[in-house]
Amino acid sequence: MSEPVLTSLLLAAKLLEPDALPALVSEHARLLGAESAALYLVDREQRTLCVIADEDARVPIEGTIPGRVFTSGEALWSEADVKARLWLPVIDGIERLGVLALEFATRDDALLTHAVAFASLVAELVITRGMYGDALECTRRTHQMTVAAEVQWGMLPPRTFGTERVTISGAVEPAYEIGGDAFDYAMNGDHLHFALLDGMGHGLTAAMLVAVALASYRNARRARMHLLETAFAIDAVVTGHFDGDRFVTGVLGELDCVTGELVFLNAGHPGPLLVRRGRVVKELAAAPLLPFGFGDAQLMTTTEWLEPGDRVLVYTDGVVEARRADGEFFGEQRLVDFVERESASGQSSPEILRRLTSAVLAHQGGALQDDSTLLLVDWHGMPGASLHAKPV
Repeated sequence: MSEPVLTSLLLAAKLLEPDALPALVSEHARLLGAESAALYLVDREQRTLCVIADEDARVPIEGTIPGRVFTSGEALWSEADVKARLWLPVIDGIERLGVLALEFATRDDALLTHAVAFASLVAELVITRGMYGDALECTRRTHQMTVAAEVQWGMLPPRTFGTERVTISGAVEPAYEIGGDAFDYAMNGDHLHFALLDGMGHGLTAAMLVAVALASYRNARRARMHLLETAFAIDAVVTGHFDGDRFVTGVLGELDCVTGELVFLNAGHPGPLLVRRGRVVKELAAAPLLPFGFGDAQLMTTTEWLEPGDRVLVYTDGVVEARRADGEFFGEQRLVDFVERESASGQSSPEILRRLTSAVLAHQGGALQDDSTLLLVDWHGMPGASLHAKPV
């Protein structure tokens, strides 16, 4: 039943205008037997789920069935008046985009497999159609975005990527005002390359600064430079373009997804945390190096061998330096306690980061004074290993 529907949806979407996606989804949902369909996308802060083309139709993630589907990635039935509503996660790989609600006359569990496949294709269309118009992006915004934040979001990769061997997930706040932090990653063969960068200052100038650093990182990585060569390339470009007046701190890493060898360097940045068996066992210490932008920096790499199931958390100082009205910092110990508690509860990497950014925001009364950015890398080991962990 589902294959003709999926084929029809895929073919109909080839020349689809982005604004027409909700109508196309509803039309093909009826071919599955659904009486209606509603597509919700997660907002930039990951607090609410928003119906496309209906700015007033928002559902909070916390304490709701659609929110539970979004955070867990599992489909759920709910009763809506005399109808049966099936809530489905809309996920591209393991990147959580939102949820899809299909309403049927009666509950029919035999439809579940077909509906899950349908929602998976809808996720692909959200990604591809969203590149060609503003309707889907505008749906995800609940506030006006600054120009600096527009620059930042335009540079960032998807929040989450995962395979059987590795998962990487990033988060940035304040979502509508960020300007100075960025993360990036790329899976090339057996190696995961990643970076977290924090530009001096805040706002548009800082956004442009980190944009130059990020472009330098990608340029060097795509030229197949080694990690140390990449670091020198970033330093040279930032120094040359900003005449030594501005700098960027950062952590660059390369993870061998076969062996677990992690090679990284730290340029004036907080040390990453290693989480093993649900506990933060240590900070990944490296030689103290100057940030990018001082020229002739003494850079060197450090090696750490990971075990299957290990997590590495990289964060900017805006996380631990968020402070309450009474002056108390969020602090590294609170960060450690939070990560250990959420890891013990079995939460996925993207969900841990979503909850962590909410906790940091709440600590500072919902308005951060500095960018707060996180990157969480999970190494699951090779498929079949005894300690192999699930990607999500």
